Amino acid sequence: MSAGLEVTTQKEIRNRFWGPPSVGVEHRGWKQNQYPVDVRLDFCDFVEYLHRSGEISSALANRATL
Repeated sequence: MSAGLEVTTQKEIRNRFWGPPSVGVEHRGWKQNQYPVDVRLDFCDFVEYLHRSGEISSALANRATL
């Protein structure tokens, strides 16, 4: 795990997820379950990657939502 975590908020996780190259189109105001299942799974995989690489804490990984 890195000494300093790079991402500390859910908003930062979502900004990095939707940033280029994007996995889909972000719809402001949509709730997590309104996105197609493949986008939601990609987000879960992305959060898992950030956690395993030490960029986010376990607590943040457990509470992050799309």
